[in-house]
Amino acid sequence: MHEYQEAPIIFETRGLTSSKSSSAMDEYRGSKVGVIVQCEHGSVLSTSSYGLTQAFGPNGEEIKSWHGEGNHFANFLKAVRSRKRTDLHADVLDGHLSSALCHTGNISHQLGEPHTAKDILSSPQVAKHEQLRGSLERMFAHLKANDVDVDKPIITAGPSLEMDVTSERFTSNSSANELLRRNDRKPFVIPEIA
Repeated sequence: MHEYQEAPIIFETRGLTSSKSSSAMDEYRGSKVGVIVQCEHGSVLSTSSYGLTQAFGPNGEEIKSWHGEGNHFANFLKAVRSRKRTDLHADVLDGHLSSALCHTGNISHQLGEPHTAKDILSSPQVAKHEQLRGSLERMFAHLKANDVDVDKPIITAGPSLEMDVTSERFTSNSSANELLRRNDRKPFVIPEIA
C-alpha cells in the first residue's frame, strides 16, 4: 500500500491459480489482468489484455465503456525505435514515478519479516485502512485456496517507509536507502549525480 493522503494506492496481484484444484487464474471484479480505480462514487476497470475500460456507478452498474490505447510496452518500444520522445503516450518522468512505486514496495518487502495472517490483520497499520484489510483478506483466502497455511508465520510484511519526494530517499531508514541502488555490472555503470 502506498499511503497517499488524497488517493491511497493498493497493488494486488496473484501468481497462483484460483485454487489448488483449478487451472484458471483468480478473478476480481470481472478482471484477471487489469487496473481497478476505486473512487468515492464508483470505479473504473481497465483490462490491459482487451484494451477495454469501463466506468461503474456506486452500485456496480456500468455507466460507460470505451476502447483505448493501453499497451504501454508497445508504445515504449515504438518510441525507442523512432528515437522520438513525442511518440510516447506519457513523459519519461511519469514512467519513472510509477515504476518507483514498484521498487519502493519491493524495498519494504525485502526489509520485512515473516508473520501470520492473523498478526498482519490485527496490526495498527491494517486496522486503520478498510480497503487494505479487504485486499489482505482476499489475498489470504486466495493463498488458503492454494493450500498455503497462512496461520504459520510465512507471510512477509514490510515496514512502513516514508520518502522525501525531492531527494527520492527514505527519511528514517538507512537500510531502505541502501536498497535504492544496486552495484552496477561493469561496463554498464550508471554514474552518481549529486
